Amino acid sequence: MSYVAVMPYRVESWKQACLDTCRFDDLLLVDNTVTNLGIMRAHNLGIDYMRERDADWLIVMSAAVRFGDPGGLDYVEQLEANTDWSVIPAQKVYGWHLIAFRREVIEAAGRWDENYSPYGYDDVDYSVRIWKALPDHKEGGVPVDLTDAGMGHSLKLGGVKLDNGRLLRYLVSKWGAPHGQDFSVYWDHPFNDPTNDVGYWPPINGAAWDRPAPNTTQASVR
Repeated sequence: MSYVAVMPYRVESWKQACLDTCRFDDLLLVDNTVTNLGIMRAHNLGIDYMRERDADWLIVMSAAVRFGDPGGLDYVEQLEANTDWSVIPAQKVYGWHLIAFRREVIEAAGRWDENYSPYGYDDVDYSVRIWKALPDHKEGGVPVDLTDAGMGHSLKLGGVKLDNGRLLRYLVSKWGAPHGQDFSVYWDHPFNDPTNDVGYWPPINGAAWDRPAPNTTQASVR
């Protein structure tokens, strides 16, 4: 089994505090500190990196995570042990602060929709797409030795300006319902257009997809 991890960091001190406890072998750091391109752009760069490495798993991690003595390698052991699961979040974290996606899931669901930049409802969107593409997939949370310092690292400390109303309207226009619904309620195709596969998202002038790529760093932190 092979994996890569991606972290879209926003505040330098929080990133370093996370790295000081982390022992992942293959970690891509995406520098969002100058121009906040959003976590979706960072995750998509992680997908590119995963494909370059021909890795089995993409681990998405947040700078809010603080690992215990195993340094996250106990999480890697869980990925190896749960061979029939395809999405594995770590327990005791806020949202998707530490979650792994098997490569087959990403190939089926597609790239993160960068229209949700800089942050908000992207996890709902991606969850809908996974369930539409792979309704029989298995996922479950696993215990990991870590703590979660919360979501303030990217929002309050990073000065991220959100427009939740706009992002929610976009989610509803794309899937036909707001967040918190049973997956069967959402349309089977984005924007209820059968010519769109689940990975489709429209380019919007000025969205993150149309901006220069941020600096990335391959960091072996063990």
